[in-house]
Amino acid sequence: MAKRDPAKTARNERIKDMKEQLRKLLPIVLKETGFADVASLNAKIDGKADEFIDLKNEVIHSPTNYAAKYLEGFARHCSKGKERIRRTVRRFERLVALDDGGEVRRLVVRHRQRIEAVFARVELLCSP
Repeated sequence: MAKRDPAKTARNERIKDMKEQLRKLLPIVLKETGFADVASLNAKIDGKADEFIDLKNEVIHSPTNYAAKYLEGFARHCSKGKERIRRTVRRFERLVALDDGGEVRRLVVRHRQRIEAVFARVELLCSP
């Protein structure tokens, strides 16, 4: 019998743990967002990703790179109108509030300066 690659085994364990965390969050997220099922939720998320990132032309090298591009797109999106900004900020706040596993918090910590710059712009645009 061939030896197992320890790196692949560790990766597969990490994937398994992440899937379990997502499955635990799913009922809460569906209730909070009002989506009927996971397919509708995935469609909305993917639709927003396409709105924030030029997925046809961008090369994404890592999850961190994806998050950075998503946040940059979010910043561009924020300049398109106050109501859209408020809705997007509420979605982001709900996502952070539902983040049981800490994945979103870790991304926020990594990209804190960019996020603060985005929210500073949001406050300027949304102030009366």
